[in-house]
Amino acid sequence: MPSRGIPNVFIYSVFLVAVIVLFFTAFPQPPPRDSSVVTIGEVAAGVGDGSIRRISVSDSRLQVEFQDGRSARARMDSNAGLTEQLRDYGVTSDQLQNTTIVFLDPPQFGNWLQILFNLLPLVFFGSILLYLLRRTR
Repeated sequence: MPSRGIPNVFIYSVFLVAVIVLFFTAFPQPPPRDSSVVTIGEVAAGVGDGSIRRISVSDSRLQVEFQDGRSARARMDSNAGLTEQLRDYGVTSDQLQNTTIVFLDPPQFGNWLQILFNLLPLVFFGSILLYLLRRTR
């Protein structure tokens, strides 16, 4: 008689992973409290008046460091470059030279994690279907 413990362990482990994913999806981590959110217009104004020391760019996210030590987060349009958007807001080339702009590599596993989270429900329901079909034999 074959052992029935292996399919049960598989089903319970898939169920546990699904519950963990649902928990982290329902209760996302709050953003850090030490940084505020500003608009791209406020970033352009800060570059224009020299109050921004450094801008770190990762995909369409900006991390802005001010001269007084504060930090803020901003988002930009992903269809245009940062310098192009800042120039659209009236920032000159001389003002841009006074600000350090650093382009960071995008997160390495970001796209893969999104794909896995999208496939997880299919794996979960497929395993339940497989379990139910095997029980009817």
